[in-house]
Amino acid sequence: MFSFQTATPESRGIPSGAIARYVEALNEQRLCLHSLMVIRGGAIVFDGQYSPMTSHQKHRLYSCSKSFVSMAVGLLEQEGKLRLDDRVADFFPEYDPAAMHPFLRQTTLRDLLCMTDCHDDTTYDMNKPQPDMDWVRTYFETPPTHKSGTVFQYNTACTVMLSVVVERVSGGSFLDVLRPRVFEPMGMSADIDCVRTPCGHSWGGSGVLASAHDLAKMAYLCMHEGEAGGRQLLPRAYVRAATSRQVDNTLMGDDREHQQGYGYQIWRLREEGFAFLGMGSQQAFCFPKEDFMVVLTGDTQAVPSATQSELYLLYRLLLPALHAGALPEDAGAQARLARLRDGLKLRAEEGAADSPIAAQVCGAVYAFEDNAMGLTRAQVDFTAEGGALRYRNATGAHEIRFGYGVNVEQDFDETGFYAMDIGHPANRPFHAYASAAWEGERTLHITLYLADVCFGTLQLTCVFAGDTLTIAGKKSAEWFFTHYQGFATGRIVR
Repeated sequence: MFSFQTATPESRGIPSGAIARYVEALNEQRLCLHSLMVIRGGAIVFDGQYSPMTSHQKHRLYSCSKSFVSMAVGLLEQEGKLRLDDRVADFFPEYDPAAMHPFLRQTTLRDLLCMTDCHDDTTYDMNKPQPDMDWVRTYFETPPTHKSGTVFQYNTACTVMLSVVVERVSGGSFLDVLRPRVFEPMGMSADIDCVRTPCGHSWGGSGVLASAHDLAKMAYLCMHEGEAGGRQLLPRAYVRAATSRQVDNTLMGDDREHQQGYGYQIWRLREEGFAFLGMGSQQAFCFPKEDFMVVLTGDTQAVPSATQSELYLLYRLLLPALHAGALPEDAGAQARLARLRDGLKLRAEEGAADSPIAAQVCGAVYAFEDNAMGLTRAQVDFTAEGGALRYRNATGAHEIRFGYGVNVEQDFDETGFYAMDIGHPANRPFHAYASAAWEGERTLHITLYLADVCFGTLQLTCVFAGDTLTIAGKKSAEWFFTHYQGFATGRIVR
């Protein structure tokens, strides 16, 4: 069974001071990170965990899941159960190919892997008032816009279809394919799981639940062309192709870091690297020439430039510091890095812990007229350490408890959000953390992180002015917190 070694940074040719500068620079970006691992030569040289989060807990990997699906496809190709040039429609005989547009009929598995299918957008939409819950049908019924195999267009529906093809070919999910062949020999978690689509398939496009260590092992295996611990666990030629530039993505990339090319559900990077990239900073940045990896987890959905920052700082502070051989041990720098690691905490609001008006407005009840968030009542209760926002909206009475500059762990009692089954309410509260700070004497900022099967950030600004309370809400999340966006002003009623 494979396992990472642990080693000092210097023994693997990395100055401890360089890692410390990288961690400090990330902290300056005010990113909500959960874990950060630095790995070289098969050894973990830094494992930073932003308390109370850990790098061993099961964590939603979002679009890093796509790379897992790709490896399951590669294994099934090796076993002769499919070919990359097979047409997608052939796996779905319930849909008449003669009735399909030629662009759709001619789409292959390779097109899905490369994100070069015939659609210009994702073919399902859960933001609709009445969304279509059958994501396979929506794929076949959405009119194509261009010829497959020509241009890159990031489309998670491609991975949905790959996941369903794997199920039809293998008789199990893509995780069932990977578990005995990859997860077990790599010593990965036994309880790796996946969120399901509304129609009951594994959501390989976004749903894998695994630890940061699991993500690191999967990426490490790909960085070594499918070989680890002296065993060839993935087909070498497939992994080499999957991590190589298969298609240009210059036009559709949102920024420079997403314009370096795309392989089989894997992004290319500068410096001859590749990456598993997932929303909210689920990342595995791999540089095979240097046998070097940086793996992150977090919830940075509220910071759209997070990936660019993480990579820019990596290129500037870490890659240039790598040495081919071991360096002299540096006890002072190692102690500094250890102190930095031990002090990592989940990001909290920064600012004042009190306001002259806090005592005046504490416990006051505000009534709201019709507003975008559906708020009808709200009050804020303050203590020396923090307080609670208590409110009523369309789903009932709720509260958010917060600390000043520190996160308060809690169960957020909105029970209608999706968890393991997209499109179906979980009917339970969601694990969360919240903090707050004052900006001036009238404005209170509250940030709530949902950290459950799904991740999301809710930011609320509360402004007290005379006998009114104005609340502004902004959400950075997928398909939930939707009724927490907008503005509302209430007046004191008691």
